[in-house]
Amino acid sequence: MKYYYLLLTSLVFGLSTNAQGTLQNSIADSAKVSRYEWQSLQQIEKEQKRFDFADGIGDRYLNIDDDKLRSKAISSAIFNKVDQYKFYVLNNFTDYETKRAFLSTLIFQLKRANKSIDNGTLNVNSYKKLFTQSLELAKAVKGNSGAYYLENNTNKEMYYIADMLNPYPELKEKLMAEIANRYPEILIGKLRKIQPASLADKVVIQTAKSRPKYLLNYATSTAIERDIVRRSSDEFVQSLVKIADKSKTPLKAIYFLDDYHNKKKTIAQINAITSNKNSYFKNIVAQLNETKDENVKKRLTKELHVETKYFVQQMNERHFMSDAARFKSIASFSSAEIYYLITEGDEEFYTSSYMGAFKRFMGKLKPKNAYTFLEKIDFNEFRTFIRLSGNFNTLSSFVKTMKPEQKEKLMKMFVADLGGKDLDKSLEGAIDVATTYSSIKDSALHNLVIEEVQRNKNKAHIADNQLSYRIYNILNILFVESDSMVSAKLNVPPISSLPYKSLQNDSGVVVQQIFFPGDKDGKGVFNGFMRRHRTSKWKFSQTKDWVVFESKGKNKVIKYANKPHDEPNDEFAQKALQKHLISLNLNPSIIIQRGHSYHVATTLDQLAPCNKVIMLGACGGFNHLETIMSKSPDAQIISSKQVGSGSVNWPILDYMDKELLAGNGLDWIKMWGDLGKRLRGNALFDDYVPPHKNLGSLFLKAFYRSELEEVE
Repeated sequence: MKYYYLLLTSLVFGLSTNAQGTLQNSIADSAKVSRYEWQSLQQIEKEQKRFDFADGIGDRYLNIDDDKLRSKAISSAIFNKVDQYKFYVLNNFTDYETKRAFLSTLIFQLKRANKSIDNGTLNVNSYKKLFTQSLELAKAVKGNSGAYYLENNTNKEMYYIADMLNPYPELKEKLMAEIANRYPEILIGKLRKIQPASLADKVVIQTAKSRPKYLLNYATSTAIERDIVRRSSDEFVQSLVKIADKSKTPLKAIYFLDDYHNKKKTIAQINAITSNKNSYFKNIVAQLNETKDENVKKRLTKELHVETKYFVQQMNERHFMSDAARFKSIASFSSAEIYYLITEGDEEFYTSSYMGAFKRFMGKLKPKNAYTFLEKIDFNEFRTFIRLSGNFNTLSSFVKTMKPEQKEKLMKMFVADLGGKDLDKSLEGAIDVATTYSSIKDSALHNLVIEEVQRNKNKAHIADNQLSYRIYNILNILFVESDSMVSAKLNVPPISSLPYKSLQNDSGVVVQQIFFPGDKDGKGVFNGFMRRHRTSKWKFSQTKDWVVFESKGKNKVIKYANKPHDEPNDEFAQKALQKHLISLNLNPSIIIQRGHSYHVATTLDQLAPCNKVIMLGACGGFNHLETIMSKSPDAQIISSKQVGSGSVNWPILDYMDKELLAGNGLDWIKMWGDLGKRLRGNALFDDYVPPHKNLGSLFLKAFYRSELEEVE
């Protein structure tokens, strides 16, 4: 009882009221607090203290790498928001089950946050959202507006606080339906655990509509989930089951689920389409041009992204052949089909392959102009196409076919409408705008983009659209300010350099991890890596899965690289090395991925907050950048607009080695100036983007940091 008395006397009363209950910073009536609730308060305080002392100082402030913005944001969430939440629950709810569910969920999430600190995966933005939304959801439940709140605010973080709603089954079903619609990959893997069974059935129905391919994997499995899917009485789900059972290639046939369900195509017709690569590609494009459903568009676009690899690889591998032989696989493609080949194959193209495809696209376009063509396909993926046209210096040729007023209208559309309900779509569009801006050579287009960014910024301000204003304000600063002012105004760390100290671990060592794929190119690059490092400067050791090079000089640099075993053993070697580094508590500050862009995903899976420099091949897409920024928020990225080349990669890496072994930091402006002189005449060097010019990654970094500034 002594603890309870001390806790009581330490609570200073203070309150304010609103329509959703009483918000205060203390317990209003301690006599009504049950023993379980006091125990919950003790557990909450215990987890808060554990979090507080993670930096060695108990001051209700977690210092994260001396980053004041991130430190303030997570500290406010863990201490201020959690305190507000616990007092709100105790003062505004009388039902025991509600209070129990709300408090136990909070405790579990605090434990998760502490565990993420222990394993080095703390995502500040995610936990800030989670604890903020916990309080907002409690207030919405109290104000009888829970359903409205879920409909308008469900995101990935909401899944982790779903158990708050156990006493409110209708609201929990609503939340699960929203998550199944927006993020089915989260729920479908946990199908067997969802209770009651009726809720699992609803998740199955919703997932069939939003992401049928996810559901198909379970419908064809031998796991418990197979029976859960197949017991559904929903006709659409049953159509999916029939495709799973009767089609020859279910993973392709699933894209014709709507046609089959609506009796537009038979299984035999679908089998004929999916058995031929050209026919399949053409039919997916036809569907994409017909549908108005954004969810369907996303699914089809994602499938096209997979299918384009075959055609782009055909063009890349035949680079030594005549054009007729090289581009034979797309000879029968229409302008729309080549358009989607370009937009979805962007990360795989050799420059010459892109130029050949673009030339054929422009030839098939005639007699229509480019604007009329985009109108016909409802401007789908047009921002991506413009970004690529800018990257490959073909934008002028594309817009030259348009009338002046059409060109101006297109560029206005390109910049407009960022900040709507679909956050990912807005961020993807903003990254396309940022990346394209840095590639535009036409001064008139250059100025038009700036004018439109500023006009939309003012428009968002007048409409009080905070998300839209934030996006356009960041773009405007990136476009018109100097590097130093970008850093100051956007509250991001200096973008033109990295001090040596920031790259060292606690032992003063700079740790690098290098990923080599097991294909032919990966093996060749690995052999080159070995030759360049078997010198007197480096001490060498190895295991069956990786090699280690340790510098012999005063300034310690250690490089760990997996051996490029034949696929898929190369990936196993990478994961074994990752496990080894974790066991030694070695956190690489520099990550280097060698090989084609389709190997990037494996590297991205293993990123962590400790990564400060990430060097990748082609990496202009939103999904890659979003993954990098969410896992390594402080990372500075070196990327290539096109396929990486050893004639550029090695000079960059050699330059970095020279600086690090001398105990110097990395000055990107000086480095790029020196390399530009050394590689004068190497056209491929112009395709490489240094961190201070990587406007796509700078935008996303600034956007995530702007979210952290919303601290009470």
